[in-house]
Order: sequence, then structure tokens, then C-alpha cells
Amino acid sequence: MGPAIRSCRGDNILLGVFLSVRNGKAVVPRGAMQIEKLTAEIAGDRISYFRAGAGPPLLLLHGLLGGSFCWRRNMEALSQCHTVFAVNLPGHGESDAPCHLDCSMPAQAGRVSALLEELKLQEVDVVGCSWGGAIAMFLAAQSAKVRSLVLAAPVNPWSNFGAGRIRFLIGRMGTAFLRTGWSPCHASPISRHRSQPRKSGAASSSSPEPAAT
Repeated sequence: MGPAIRSCRGDNILLGVFLSVRNGKAVVPRGAMQIEKLTAEIAGDRISYFRAGAGPPLLLLHGLLGGSFCWRRNMEALSQCHTVFAVNLPGHGESDAPCHLDCSMPAQAGRVSALLEELKLQEVDVVGCSWGGAIAMFLAAQSAKVRSLVLAAPVNPWSNFGAGRIRFLIGRMGTAFLRTGWSPCHASPISRHRSQPRKSGAASSSSPEPAAT
């Protein structure tokens, strides 16, 4: 049995992988490639991530209700010329998600920035998909360590349309839809993770504020 995952929110999303242990580290064999399963402690909470390959650092940020497993078909190719880091953001995978944790997009970006510091990474290329793309944008605004961004269908954190969908999903009908279609997921992780920043006249502000709810 793997380590306990600290979450009292009921929204951790897990995907089992078969691991072998070598020299005290969990390793996922993939042909000639090895993927290490590692953890780092950020502000007292554990963040899990996978690392593979060698070369300039490449950070992969998954979408909402996803996890590092979303990159399983990309890591082998990317690891041929990069050291790839596929992070499980809090509330996903085996990363801690206590109920008091702020999982809004700006807060997640701050947590990823602290992870870059912890791993002593410099000039990081960042790939973000969907919700992870929005976090990547906040990360680039917060950290000088980001060298480049690749955004795949990124969420627009200032979208009024997106805010309307979130209001629906956290309402009674939306909650029923989530419970039926995405069981055991529910509206709580959606509202916590998709906190919408206020619009600002300075679009490039390095510290966007979450919208009041």
C-alpha cells in the first residue's frame, strides 16, 4: 500500500501506477526510460511529481481534475532532450490537499514557484494545458525563472463566460450533473480550483487577486 494522502476535501484524483523501488526511490520503468516518482514539501504540504530524462528543465502542468498521469504519452519523447517534471498540483494525484489550502489559480502558481525554488531550477520551460495553462500564465508573471511558455487550450482566468459556467457547476443542478457524470468528483474542487481573478487595467500585473465570491 502506498503512503497516505492527506486530504479532507474528498477531491483528490488518483491513478494507480506500478512502481519498483531502487535505492529508496520509486521508479516507473518505460522501456529505456525511467520515471522517478518524487515528493517535495512546500509550506508544510507535500507535492508529488514525476521526473524523467536529462537536459534543460521542462515543467508540465495538468488541467483541472487531471494529474501528472495526463502526460504519460508525452514524457518519453520530451525526456529525450529535457529533464521533465510532471507535477501533481494540490488536490490532484498524491499531493496533499488539506481543507484549508487555497487552491485558486494564483495560489497554485505561487506554490509551483516555490517548488522551482526548492528544486533549484533555473530558466524553466513550462507547458500548461487548460487550467494548468492559466496557472502557467500566473507563474510566468510571478517568477523570473520561467524562460518560455507553451499553452495548450489554456483557461482564460478573466473570462466572464467561464465564471458563469463555474456558478452553474457549484449550484444545485451543476452539482447533480457532476455527481452523475464525474463521480466521485463534486462541485467543491471546481469552485476551489477555478477561483477567478478580478479584472484589472494592468493585464500584466504580477499579483492578480482572486475574485470575491
